[in-house]
Amino acid sequence: MLDAELETMASGFSEAASEKLAGQNVAIGDLLDEDGQAIPLGKQLADELSFRLSDKSDAFSIIDRSHFKKLLAETNLGAKGLLNETTIPRLGRMAGISVIVYGNIYQRSNNYVIYLKYVHLESQTSRSLVKAYLTRIPSVDKLYNATETPEHTAITKEDSTHTISPANGLPQSFTSGPIRIDFQGCQVNQTVIDCTFHLISAGRSESLTLTRDNSWLQVGNRRLPPMRLFIQERQSGHQVTYPLRANQTHVAVLRFATTFLDNSAQLNLHGRAPSIYDFDFFLNRL
Repeated sequence: MLDAELETMASGFSEAASEKLAGQNVAIGDLLDEDGQAIPLGKQLADELSFRLSDKSDAFSIIDRSHFKKLLAETNLGAKGLLNETTIPRLGRMAGISVIVYGNIYQRSNNYVIYLKYVHLESQTSRSLVKAYLTRIPSVDKLYNATETPEHTAITKEDSTHTISPANGLPQSFTSGPIRIDFQGCQVNQTVIDCTFHLISAGRSESLTLTRDNSWLQVGNRRLPPMRLFIQERQSGHQVTYPLRANQTHVAVLRFATTFLDNSAQLNLHGRAPSIYDFDFFLNRL
């Protein structure tokens, strides 16, 4: 039911934006609660909308959320700046962005009402875009009532806990040449899913690259690319390269902008190394 309501929200956004925002480069900000405060649900909905809208219409373009956050970090609002009618005019013009979508989430007895608005940065005019609804269920209530927490900036071995573990509790492994990759499991972490791998280069040091392209998590009919890739302290939204030291374990994480996960999910890790070229580590059932 929740997935269908999110798809209805994205379709309503696309229909309204195709008419009102044709030809615009649109950035979607984190949604706020009815008191104008940041909540995990607001970030989750913005991530879901951005993903679902990325290929829905050619009438407008959706700006990558990680790029938008980098631009926000350069303003006086900061990366965690709250976007509303008062703060958006302080942004001025932003390279490559012509429209910012923002909004609020209102908790009702049986559902959540989401009001989305938009601002043209050049004219600073604000207009209503679309209204949507989400049914109240425990997992959504938890995201609405939780306090917003900072995002991880790095993943270490000690951070790796799992809600979905490999079958029989044993790591599923991929080996080619000196490279061995062990899948450790996936963890639902408030508004994201982190899937963890251990990387080892046997007998010699070798550089390894993980890429967003051709890496994905599939749950049901939805196939999601990772929003962030980590190897030890390094991270990127596109690809991350790390020098693996011989015979040492390094931790890699693929982060996905969803909280929907079950044991029938499929996962693919794509990367390359000098000795084995491009590779895919496919896991059929997590």
